Amino acid sequence: MNGESTTRKGDRFLNPENVTLHCTDFEYEDHAEDMSKVIQFSGIYEGDSGKDAEENEKRWEKHYTQSGSHFPIKNYLVKAFPELLTGKDEKNVLECGCGTGSAILPVVNIRKNDHFYAFDISKTAVARLQTNPIFADHFAFVWDITLPLAVKLPKFDHILLIFVLSAVHPTIQQRVLQVLSDLLESGGTILFRDYGMYDDSQMRFHRKHIQSGKSIQKTSEDKMTYLRGDGTHSYFYTTDEVSSMASKCGLSVISCDYHCNELNNRKDGTRMRKVFVNAVLQKP
Repeated sequence: MNGESTTRKGDRFLNPENVTLHCTDFEYEDHAEDMSKVIQFSGIYEGDSGKDAEENEKRWEKHYTQSGSHFPIKNYLVKAFPELLTGKDEKNVLECGCGTGSAILPVVNIRKNDHFYAFDISKTAVARLQTNPIFADHFAFVWDITLPLAVKLPKFDHILLIFVLSAVHPTIQQRVLQVLSDLLESGGTILFRDYGMYDDSQMRFHRKHIQSGKSIQKTSEDKMTYLRGDGTHSYFYTTDEVSSMASKCGLSVISCDYHCNELNNRKDGTRMRKVFVNAVLQKP
């Protein structure tokens, strides 16, 4: 924690004191008002893709096998969730949908005495995390969170749910959140971060759908759900929806806010307005 080190992929673990969390680059209410004039429907949803567990596993396995995708190290998470760096020693921490470890590794690098667990639907992603020397003393396993758990786990002080629930079929999301709630210690927290309504990615989905000439229909579930080209889901939350799901699981909403991050491309002058929902949900 005193210095900075480099991962095997060349990414750098940063000292938390040197990390800036961009969450107030613009006002969400003003942005939402402008974007609501562009998107005047409840969502795009085509078919039942995502309910088949075997097909889901194939899609994500293909993603990691073919692209070898390595998401950038998320040093900012310790600023988004300072709870990760405080409290008792030897906490139990679980990450859902860990991929190759971009979210959990920066925390492991700092919290040397905590016990970390991580799972992903992709065998390839889990294998890569298991061979990472930083994670050598911890436990990674394969699990499709929409299916019954096949391994015995402890109760957790923190569960990281980072850009994962939006990839789950919308009819299953509430059940998945309940499963995770049941894995918490009393007083434990789910640390939730996912795409928010009117994120730049949602606007791109909308534009592509319009350009394709396809009709736009209101979904029966009244959800902001889109299908990517590879068949995986993309979902965009409101803070009210996240709070409502948490309450149905018996979780207390400690915080639930929009984080607004503006990215500017100096080469072409384009601007991206990223919107995330950042929430801390606690089990009584």
